[in-house]
Amino acid sequence: DLSTGMLDEARRTLSGYDRNFTFEIADVCDLQYADESFDVVTANYMLYHASSQSKALSEIARVLKPGGKLYAKTNSVDHITEFLDLQHRFVSDHSQRANIGLAHAAFTLENGGAMIDEHFSSHEIITEKGTCQATDPQIVIDYANSMDADLQPEPLADFVTAQIKSQGHFAVTRFSGMFIAVK
Repeated sequence: DLSTGMLDEARRTLSGYDRNFTFEIADVCDLQYADESFDVVTANYMLYHASSQSKALSEIARVLKPGGKLYAKTNSVDHITEFLDLQHRFVSDHSQRANIGLAHAAFTLENGGAMIDEHFSSHEIITEKGTCQATDPQIVIDYANSMDADLQPEPLADFVTAQIKSQGHFAVTRFSGMFIAVK
């Protein structure tokens, strides 16, 4: 990963396993490993951050052994649309509207398969759908504010609080999945 914070999280998560793991800062578009070095590569919710999805997938395919697998998790365009709606509704500067939702659009369940097919012999998709129900307005407000645009704080808080009061929760659609690609 490019993020030391993500490597620290991986170290914590994997610390209880009796295995030898190596953690390195790496750019998926320029992997410093020999061809055909790995049996498996995982890419969890990160290919949309790559500077070039095609280059990233080409590099992953290059370092995988023949028959090796890529496990790549990502979101659907229909993931957390309720938060995107909040962004559109309460954006403080309308010039920011064009950026809403773009952070993850580069590699989704809908467009990722065609990109994978350029570099891998086959792939399958496993999807996961559900709904989260938030009952604490501050959690919804904080998450909405962590996204793409600056939001109007008071109208956002009033709307979310009223929604939770009338519905008992703020419902958020979850729709993500995993590509399993074979070299």
